[in-house]
Amino acid sequence: MKDSNFLKENNARHMWHPMAHPADSMANPPAIITGGAAAAVAAVEEIIRIKPWENAAAMGAKLKAGLHALADHHEIIGDVRGEGLMCAIEFVTDRKTKAPAASAAGLAFQKAAYDDGVMIRVSGNNAIFSPPLVIDASHVEKILLATETGLKAMVSA
Repeated sequence: MKDSNFLKENNARHMWHPMAHPADSMANPPAIITGGAAAAVAAVEEIIRIKPWENAAAMGAKLKAGLHALADHHEIIGDVRGEGLMCAIEFVTDRKTKAPAASAAGLAFQKAAYDDGVMIRVSGNNAIFSPPLVIDASHVEKILLATETGLKAMVSA
């Protein structure tokens, strides 16, 4: 078959010589490697400098406390859980039985929170919070306000 002999007939070394694809071969590989390593070192140094794990612990505690406070006022929240800034609330129709809220309610929550300026992921009957590790107290407050907006929208859904 003619196509199967293509590489034999058209010496692959000549087809792929260094200047066949100038965008791939014009750069200096040692410089790319050195620059990439320097960028990685700079990124690690910045992470060590800003200590995002400390901020995540502090702001996560604030977020979780705020979600618990919302649960005290909204019966639709059946559970608040999380660690650091990774938190979730569970939507239920009955706190005792933990019967899940209808998916339409979750969608109403998500839309209202989004319209209030915060994107909150909803999966089934859970709202999942995973904001950036570098948020500050004003961002947490905005998340909690948008969450309350979403919860109020669920009542009418």
